[in-house]
Amino acid sequence: MKFTFRRMSHPLPGLDGQEIVQNFYHYSDFFIASEPVKDFLVNSAAGEAEAVQVDVRHDNGRVAKEAYFAVKILRAIDCVDLKKSIVNRSYIGEDLAPFEENLTSLSLTPELAKEFANVDGTKYVSCPHWSRAKSITLIESQIPADAAVFQPTFWPGHLIATSDFEAGLASRCSGVSSGYCSWMLDLSDPSGCHRKLMHDLR
Repeated sequence: MKFTFRRMSHPLPGLDGQEIVQNFYHYSDFFIASEPVKDFLVNSAAGEAEAVQVDVRHDNGRVAKEAYFAVKILRAIDCVDLKKSIVNRSYIGEDLAPFEENLTSLSLTPELAKEFANVDGTKYVSCPHWSRAKSITLIESQIPADAAVFQPTFWPGHLIATSDFEAGLASRCSGVSSGYCSWMLDLSDPSGCHRKLMHDLR
């Protein structure tokens, strides 16, 4: 895997095109992280994470000063309450329903099942995307005490983490301009929390 530091798109001429060199990047279901951040992620996942070194370069081809790794959290816990978690099915107004009525469920060919099946070895099932979630309820009795960060079983591409994990990750983040930050969405209102965050960042 090869990764090239991105350049910033910014309205201020002094920042536009500036290379974004950070020790941590998040891409849906995996991270690109420096070795200290990689160690933190792996340890936080109680060892249930996969890390592979990545060829990281500046866009002029120069190799990064430190080692970077692609890290995927493998720890999966079936803990989302599908009856109590609520999705908004409408893009305009509100049309609320429980997750269990809005699951994506696909029967897979044997070739795809090997890679993507998460039910009975033959099907892929997924909860609605966080951007449509009105509220998410967890079955806390199914979450082990040492679970700081994990992937919900039927929510691929999403991670749930404790506030202690978020604080630990934020304290390790570094980057350009005002510094890179990590942030999480409140499970009581993910989409509303995201709107507020985007407004505050503007």
